Amino acid sequence: MTLEVPVTRVEKVEPARGNDEQRQDLAASALRLAHAANYVNAGTVEFLVDDARKRNSAKRGGSLIQVPLDEATSLAQEQAANVAALDDALKTLET
Repeated sequence: MTLEVPVTRVEKVEPARGNDEQRQDLAASALRLAHAANYVNAGTVEFLVDDARKRNSAKRGGSLIQVPLDEATSLAQEQAANVAALDDALKTLET
């Protein structure tokens, strides 16, 4: 008796590479196509757009509160003074 096993060939296929401009053009074209077809839920297109918006948001600080530099500097100085005062208090307790 002979046992024959089918051979399966697995190939790794990398995603197409392109620059950001090409990706933006592709996403814009897909959106135009979806709008022209009156397509409400574009699935993959939504993921592409949502992902791009999330990346852009993260690059710009996301949900972080923007503070002017002079305020941030004064806050850092206050915190440094508080740390120094805490250190002095701890040294006093040690003795």
